[in-house]
Amino acid sequence: MADLAVKTVVFDFFGVICPNLAALTGAEFSLRHGISPVEFSRFGHTHREALDAGQMSQLQFATLLQKQWHVNIEPAALCDELDALDGHYYAFDHRLHDLIKVIKPQAAVAVMSNVSRDEGAYLRSLGAYDAFDSVFLSGDARLTKSDPAWFNQVADSLVCLPGEVMLIDDCMGNVTSARAAGWSSSYWYQTPVLLAAYLAQLGFNTEK
Repeated sequence: MADLAVKTVVFDFFGVICPNLAALTGAEFSLRHGISPVEFSRFGHTHREALDAGQMSQLQFATLLQKQWHVNIEPAALCDELDALDGHYYAFDHRLHDLIKVIKPQAAVAVMSNVSRDEGAYLRSLGAYDAFDSVFLSGDARLTKSDPAWFNQVADSLVCLPGEVMLIDDCMGNVTSARAAGWSSSYWYQTPVLLAAYLAQLGFNTEK
């Protein structure tokens, strides 16, 4: 393997780690209706036991959802969309997790996410961060990825020079902030296949 300058790869969570496929996760559904993916996930998990036990119908679930977030669509129509999710209110992209497992022996892996402390605690309780060496949340730092100062703080926490850290993020604004902080490699995420190819170009072995 090539001699890598990158010692830590930092992933955005919702744009990179969570898949953006309606069949796999509620992220696309929730954003389409103006609902935070974390809040939709929490709502789904709260009522999942009652749904599975037949104590609540999908229509009742959709009606509660509509009232809570004032969704401008009839509950019956919401049911059709929810049926397409097949109960997956929150899911992880196994392709990316497989890639992370391959990368970990070669570099540390971390998450950097614009979420509150409460959201972060909830995601942690679901095991969302289990695959990562470090987790950095805006709710803890009181900064967001739009501020290069946060990238400086994260690099210091990782005991890395800025050029030794690479951000993988689906938001070009975040990528720009990372570059302003001197992070050597920033990538506008597209698909896991392209991500694997990009990491391979940097010298990582991405083969299982």
